Amino acid sequence: MLNPSCIPFGDILGQDDGKERRVWIYRCNLLIKRDSKRKEKENEEMMRSLKKNRKKGFTLVELIVVLVILAILAALLIPALTGYIDKAKEKQITAETRSCVMAAQTLGDEEYAKGNKITTADATFCGKVQDLAETPKTPTDLEFEDGKVANLVYSDGGKTCTYTYDKTNKEGKYELN
Repeated sequence: MLNPSCIPFGDILGQDDGKERRVWIYRCNLLIKRDSKRKEKENEEMMRSLKKNRKKGFTLVELIVVLVILAILAALLIPALTGYIDKAKEKQITAETRSCVMAAQTLGDEEYAKGNKITTADATFCGKVQDLAETPKTPTDLEFEDGKVANLVYSDGGKTCTYTYDKTNKEGKYELN
């Protein structure tokens, strides 16, 4: 659409002056530049507003891919972790059995010092061993031979650890069942 200020007056009046035509071209160029600058500013403002309104986040596909990767990693790690958990439980029961053996030996030495020779421990003695060893379960089948703990069975959580003393090698063995 033509701006009325861009129409050369000489053409309207029927006069054609070269000077007036140059002024007309100059005025039109100025108006076109002003309009283009105004449109550029409007475009910049519109782009800024679009950038501000753009929501930041993840798409559904990206979230699903991450969940699938996590599920695969979990499927790989669970069997390995269960093996470590079982080994840790076995070591815990072995450690608790060792604590019971040390406590039983200490209490057996005290009884021996009093002049009492113990061969098989009763439930009261096993309760004292549990208290001294600070274990959650009471040991069973506690036997002494020549003042040493010869046999002790400790069970906890479905696992059983048996301690036996070998006189020939003079060392104890721990077996898990």
